[in-house]
Amino acid sequence: MHRFKNILFVTSPVEHDEQSLKRAALLAQRNKAKLTVLNTIKNLPDDLEHVFDVVSVKEAEQKMLEVVREYLANWVKENIDVEIEVETDVLIGKHFIEIIRAVLKNQHDLVMKTAEGSIGFKEKLLGSTDMSLIRKCPTPVWLIKPSPFKEYKQIMAAVAPDMHEKDRDSLNDKIMQLATSLSTSEQSKVHVVHAWKMQGETTIESRAASALLSKHDVRDAVEVFRLHREKRLQEILKRNPLTNIEHEIHLVKGDPEEVVPRLAEEKEVELIIMGTIGRTGIPGFLIGNTAEDILNQVDCSVLTVKPAGFDLVSKALLALD
Repeated sequence: MHRFKNILFVTSPVEHDEQSLKRAALLAQRNKAKLTVLNTIKNLPDDLEHVFDVVSVKEAEQKMLEVVREYLANWVKENIDVEIEVETDVLIGKHFIEIIRAVLKNQHDLVMKTAEGSIGFKEKLLGSTDMSLIRKCPTPVWLIKPSPFKEYKQIMAAVAPDMHEKDRDSLNDKIMQLATSLSTSEQSKVHVVHAWKMQGETTIESRAASALLSKHDVRDAVEVFRLHREKRLQEILKRNPLTNIEHEIHLVKGDPEEVVPRLAEEKEVELIIMGTIGRTGIPGFLIGNTAEDILNQVDCSVLTVKPAGFDLVSKALLALD
């Protein structure tokens, strides 16, 4: 399946960025896609005006752009060794805003980038630009863990069937389609995981509710809920068959923010594909708390997906920045 046609690779000065570029180039070759390599640089502060005696800040920025463009073109030529259509571009401004503007303007269908990392109280894989792209970029965003290039052997598709949100079905289908497509091209094993938990189970089991329901009644209710979740998961798998793909299905009781990172570590998963949208309503346009909790814990590459029509939301969010 030629899933992508117009890939944007965002380069930044981090370790193993050359290896991430090679992955992007190989994906472009396999998909017969166009690849654009983009670098973004920050505006010079306006208060530097008095520093330049001959040129203005804007003129200095243009000179800086020329230098970076030449460097980028040479860097790409040195590090891409497959026959693909490739272009380079350099934009100036706030990093994630310029990236999303480029996506909307040029209709890119995938953004790839080396995860930049952030160091604070706890070391994390994803940095501020990464999280802004996950929250606001309309296309799938593939953040690559800095490491030497190798084919992925274990891919995880984290799905979340929800009887109250029909739009979630199309998002789950996108996740599964990406997982099967990448598994086919990289000969990976796919782990489909759905973490489930019946809300209110603990409350129902509490002493206050014991006069109304026995423990046996509670167990029966939980089992009915589990069977319903299993049925919804099977519906996703029926729509997206894993024919001729090595795979495991994981229907695990527990909170997703605990189950997904733990299972990813146990199975030595190298790429997690997941949706990032919270529940409906205005807050649902942004990343859900559960998704953010998962992303802050994992130590592997991630490919995040949003529902159809999110480009309109992205334009609205850019207008607020």
